[in-house]
Amino acid sequence: MNASVFLHHFCDLHGPTILLCTETRYIHDTDDDDLLDTFYSQYTKAENLITKPECKSCTLSLDSILVSSIDPDCHLLFISAPNPNNQELYKNGRNACLRSLNCERAADIDQGVLFGDDENGYCLSFTFSIKDFHARGNQHLYSLCYLTSDKYYIISILPIITEYMKQIAKWMQNDATLTYEKEARIKGVDQMTPSTLSSEKYGHVITTLPAYVYRVLPHVPKNRALSEITHDQHITYRIHSLFVWLLRSTNRAIQENLFDAIPTEEETTKMERKEVLDDSSDPVSSSSPTAITRRRLTLVNFIPSSQIGNSILAVNDLTVDLYSDNNSQEYDFSTCANDALRLFQQFMEKINQIKHVHYILYHLCIGNQIIIKYSSKMKTKETIRQFLCLLRLLLPDGCCRLVESSAYVLSCSANILVLDSDTSPSCDSDIPLNNNNNSTDSLVILKITIDNDDKNIQEVKMETPVVQDFIVPSYIKTVIDLLSDTTMETEAFESVVVYHKMKYLNKSKLLFQLGRLRSKQNLSDKQLLDILNLKNSSDLEMVRFWQRGLSLAYRTRIRTLISDYQYFQQQQNSR
Repeated sequence: MNASVFLHHFCDLHGPTILLCTETRYIHDTDDDDLLDTFYSQYTKAENLITKPECKSCTLSLDSILVSSIDPDCHLLFISAPNPNNQELYKNGRNACLRSLNCERAADIDQGVLFGDDENGYCLSFTFSIKDFHARGNQHLYSLCYLTSDKYYIISILPIITEYMKQIAKWMQNDATLTYEKEARIKGVDQMTPSTLSSEKYGHVITTLPAYVYRVLPHVPKNRALSEITHDQHITYRIHSLFVWLLRSTNRAIQENLFDAIPTEEETTKMERKEVLDDSSDPVSSSSPTAITRRRLTLVNFIPSSQIGNSILAVNDLTVDLYSDNNSQEYDFSTCANDALRLFQQFMEKINQIKHVHYILYHLCIGNQIIIKYSSKMKTKETIRQFLCLLRLLLPDGCCRLVESSAYVLSCSANILVLDSDTSPSCDSDIPLNNNNNSTDSLVILKITIDNDDKNIQEVKMETPVVQDFIVPSYIKTVIDLLSDTTMETEAFESVVVYHKMKYLNKSKLLFQLGRLRSKQNLSDKQLLDILNLKNSSDLEMVRFWQRGLSLAYRTRIRTLISDYQYFQQQQNSR
């Protein structure tokens, strides 16, 4: 809950003024005295105090009091002060004060007014008047304001807040009315009044009742505090209790529940791979056609040299074991985000040309094979795996086929191939020659040397020439800009990358739907660029490859819908 309650007053000398603000703070441990002292010190420091005019009418009571209450069940701390310590809350409260006392007035005096926006928050104000014999016009104008940043929250409990505000205003008005009656009337001469009781002499018993005379209104209004108007020296504590009652009641009026959203394509692909692993544990289900069909998803495998019969591995050699380490923590970016970003920034510095980085990531995103040959004297794979975490983050989960091996693996089985140069120095002869004439058949070979401490990248070397006439995809430009920003937090970097990745995956969904439609005229690349809102041909090339990242469930659903639609069209034409 993020709500606050204000009491405002219209002073004849200073205009709209804040009298009291009760704000809510969440505290983890209600018994932590040091934490509570920290909260209280924010209100008592001289530099944090907002100066108010020395006017009785602009104060709640003659003594400036800081009142607090703790709700141990909800771990909430309620603090009431003449002014909030938070400058943003003070600005919103001041804005609500001006609007509630000047222009935001309901036609029905028993109803509140809701106003606000997403930037400044939303406010429900309830304006009322209190009688005062010494005030101009015998009354003062006050308003209660309930402030929160959640629009739907305040709308859903609007009747509850209005009813509670009416009760608070009624209690204050009753106390002020009693004081007004005492101050406005003075006791006069006793008046003889006959009674209905019998008397021996007159037949009735004569009694006397006190008579009251109303005073003449004062010529000069007198400014008084609300504690004097209500004749209650503990008015601050009472209003604090009422505000806490209001905040606690509205907090418990709505129980928020979190529901699982529709899974993304990444999550759906991971669930499908998990099903493949579950099917592989059963010898009957592992040989079923369904399990074989699902094996074309993301590949991450560690192939030891003892299991290599041929120096070149084909697709048929990769069994369902390829999925065993796909969700391994060794390739989870969130577990080593700081090290992964640090290593990739070192990689960009060592390669010393941003065009080479564009070239590598370009081939990575369009599905060409990236071969990384690394050398480490410590014989550990921790550093190179941290570096690979970022490459895997850039691709959709269904498009990443990462294989660690000591021999060459065909590009159809591994688009990211990691080779240990120290254990397999003769694997270079198995790597095919690069076809520079066709970018879709190209591969990129990198040689990365890890330092002796196995913590940093010592040297990076490109073993394949860089083609000059390639177009950098817009997605890669965004990623490079994010990597160049050293002030960005790792969580923010991951969130932005995932956002852009999902944006292009959605374009892949649309392209997949267009491809399934059997239209008489095929769409040109220019038409596809306009439909998908892409900027260049490299973006279209990347989106085409990213269709492999779509889940099997989505593909099946689209095929079924199109098949049903075509069947329906045939039935309509046959009639």
